Amino acid sequence: MYVDAFYDKNSDIVHVAERQKNGKRLLVEHKPEHVFYVADANGKHRTIHGERATEVRARNNRDFRKNLNMYNHVTKFESDIKPLNKTIAKHYNGVETPNLQTAFFDIETAFDKYAVPEDTIVRVRKKKGVL
Repeated sequence: MYVDAFYDKNSDIVHVAERQKNGKRLLVEHKPEHVFYVADANGKHRTIHGERATEVRARNNRDFRKNLNMYNHVTKFESDIKPLNKTIAKHYNGVETPNLQTAFFDIETAFDKYAVPEDTIVRVRKKKGVL
């Protein structure tokens, strides 16, 4: 179950934090999805408007940018969607959502025109057995 993710452009890896059913956290790495579609009368795919399109897939971010420039003269679809979002959609679409852990921070200060940060009292309230 996906909880959080980060796309590292330098290593071209999507790092995902997952929460297992037993509550344990697992860090997983995925190869990012570098794909977009171009208008093509003979394409195998269809856009949300029913137009035919062909998939253009790249090995890495550099090739993806190169391909975008090669197809400047053609209408492109999904070329502005981040690789992180496409990767998450590919691997976690339809997967059960995790029970997220929540915490409440109650920050109180003296009610004074010139209150200073040192007077701040921070209390962390625990939600039933979550923290």
